[in-house]
Amino acid sequence: MIRVLFFILCIVAAALGLAWFADRPGAITVEWLGYQVETSAFVGALAVIALVVVLILLWSVVRYLVTRPAAIAAYTKERRKQQGLDALSRGLLAIGVGGLKVTDDDHELLDRGSFVYDALYAWCAEQVTSTVTD
Repeated sequence: MIRVLFFILCIVAAALGLAWFADRPGAITVEWLGYQVETSAFVGALAVIALVVVLILLWSVVRYLVTRPAAIAAYTKERRKQQGLDALSRGLLAIGVGGLKVTDDDHELLDRGSFVYDALYAWCAEQVTSTVTD
């Protein structure tokens, strides 16, 4: 609510400022390269404001183009990481679901699956210790 009131206050202040500026007569004369341009102060101020807006937009476009390679590289790295995690997830799912189809005996399945469980646990423990020491 405060932002809305602040925005409305800014709009009212800008409108009053522009009205005050438009009511004050004045002229601006610019001579450059043998040309002479004459305009009112209000139109001159609007031209300066338009020039500032164009320069800000140009700067934004240039900054966007300069930062694109880094953003694309970060996106590609994150995408590859996600694809790797997806592949690991599918592999673990295949182990889990495929193990159920190997045998109907639960005890034999537990004996066979304990090797896979122990191997995954050892690998995860190694990853945790290497992450902590890095």
